[in-house]
Amino acid sequence: MALAALEKLAARGEISRQERVVVVSTANGLKFTDFKVQYHEKKLAAVPDPKYANTPILLPNEYVAVRDAVRRELKT
Repeated sequence: MALAALEKLAARGEISRQERVVVVSTANGLKFTDFKVQYHEKKLAAVPDPKYANTPILLPNEYVAVRDAVRRELKT
């Protein structure tokens, strides 16, 4: 919502390109899980080569499996 408001203000000319603005987003990342998964799986058409993508690792819902996977990743 905050970014949309900025875009509307800019479109109406109330904020010029020369001005600096701060957009405060209080959105919770849990609202955008589909977007995040698609980004990391490199499936977003708008971002053909995501610079910070991390291939998801599917794990069972078990502490030991998660712990071991984290330890393996930290070694690389």
